[in-house]
Amino acid sequence: MPRQGYIKLHRKLLDNGIFKNPNLVQFWVYCLLKASHKEHTVMVGYQEVVLRPGEFLFGRKATAQELGQSEKVVRTSALIAAKIGLIRATQRASKYTVYSVVNWSTYQDVEQEQGQQVGHEQGQERASKGPQTRMIKNGEKYSPGKSAGLELSVEELRGRYPDQALLDKVIDAIASTRKSGKVSPSIVQAQFRAWERFPVEQVQEGVGIYLERDYASQGKGEKYLLGVIRGCGKREAAAGSPAGDSDWWRGSTTI
Repeated sequence: MPRQGYIKLHRKLLDNGIFKNPNLVQFWVYCLLKASHKEHTVMVGYQEVVLRPGEFLFGRKATAQELGQSEKVVRTSALIAAKIGLIRATQRASKYTVYSVVNWSTYQDVEQEQGQQVGHEQGQERASKGPQTRMIKNGEKYSPGKSAGLELSVEELRGRYPDQALLDKVIDAIASTRKSGKVSPSIVQAQFRAWERFPVEQVQEGVGIYLERDYASQGKGEKYLLGVIRGCGKREAAAGSPAGDSDWWRGSTTI
C-alpha cells in the first residue's frame, strides 16, 4: 500500500502509561500507520487476505526490521498492546496475524476528511461567537466542563496504570459488592474516568489500601474506593495526626 495520507493521534496519549515506554509507543504508532483506512485485499504467498478498516498484517520478523527492534521486543509490545486493549487479533495463520486497532472507526474515521474544509469554516464562525464550544485539532470537540477523554474505552483508560493485575483485583472486589457478583463496564469506565483526576501513584496507593483492608467484604464499593483514593492525597496534611490514627483519609470518603 502506498505510504500516503495521515493518521490522528490523540493528545491523551501523553497521559497514557505507554507513553513512558519508548518501544511500546513506537509499536502503537506503527500499528496506526499500518492499519488499513478502507477494505482491500492483499496477497500473502498464494493466499488472499481481506483487510477491513483498522486491520493490518503483522509478522514479528518483518515488524522488527521496520522498527529497528529485536523480535523479542516486538513480541512483548504486541502482547502488551493486546492485553490492554489497543489491538486485537482477528485472524491467525502460521506466517502472519491480522490485528485490528480497537476503536479505529471512533478515532480514525476517514469519512471525516471529506468534511474537514466545511468543519474549518464552521469552526471559524463559532469562534467569532465566543468560547461555548472549543475545537481541537483532528476534528474532535468538547464543551467546557467536559473531559476530552470521555469517549475512551475501559482498556484505553486503564492503560495509564503500570500494575494491570492490581486493576483486575479491584474490579473483582467491586463486583463482589453486588448481589449478582458482576459490575457493568459502564461503572468500571466511570471509575477510571474519575481516577484521572489523581496521579497514578495516588490511585494505586488508594486501591492497595482498599484491597488490603478488604473493604469490599463490608459492602463498600466504588464510591468508598474513590474516597480512599482522594484521601491518599491528604497524607501530608495529616502528618501531624496521632500515630495511632491509621484512618487518616476517612474524612474524605463522602462523595
